[in-house]
Amino acid sequence: ALEKLLAIPYFTIVIDPRQTVLSRIRHGSTWEPILITAVFGWIQLFSYTFATLSFLPLPLADALPFVAVTLLVGTIIMPIFMTLYLYIAGFVLSFCGMPLGGQGTSRDLRFALAWAIVPTIYLSMLGAVVGFFMGLSGSVTDPAAIAFSPLLLLISIVGGIWNFYIQLQCIGAAHRFSAGRAFVTLLIPSIVIFMLFL
Repeated sequence: ALEKLLAIPYFTIVIDPRQTVLSRIRHGSTWEPILITAVFGWIQLFSYTFATLSFLPLPLADALPFVAVTLLVGTIIMPIFMTLYLYIAGFVLSFCGMPLGGQGTSRDLRFALAWAIVPTIYLSMLGAVVGFFMGLSGSVTDPAAIAFSPLLLLISIVGGIWNFYIQLQCIGAAHRFSAGRAFVTLLIPSIVIFMLFL
């Protein structure tokens, strides 16, 4: 039973991102990356909303309209925004990987980008829970909020580094080349944008 549980792609993406992405590219449905990025957007929205409560000089009852409006509007807009990001970024990274020998299509890169987000979803869920309780406390100077801060910072740093590694492995898998070339693929759009604004 444990072996079957650990074989689920939502677990294997953390420990074997390359094989997980290749498997999902072969067997996943078109809606899969869209759903993953939409969930990520919703969790980020939830985390942002309740973390913001801790900085608002308002009682929780007075802040409820802000929470309701933000969550209602964001629930509709966020999936649309994340889907646009997924398709644009998938096309751009597919195109930028070609000069480096990349074979990934836009569809392949959409899967890579979406599955690279999954570990970030886990961190975002943690951030959403902490943000919720910090919002309930009504102050970032609350002892509970202060106690959570160093731990949350450490988790964010370590998790951020590991997430970047996973992202490189996912993009490399989609293009059928190394993580080093995946890093260069990510750099190309940044360099082009930088040159345009010089």
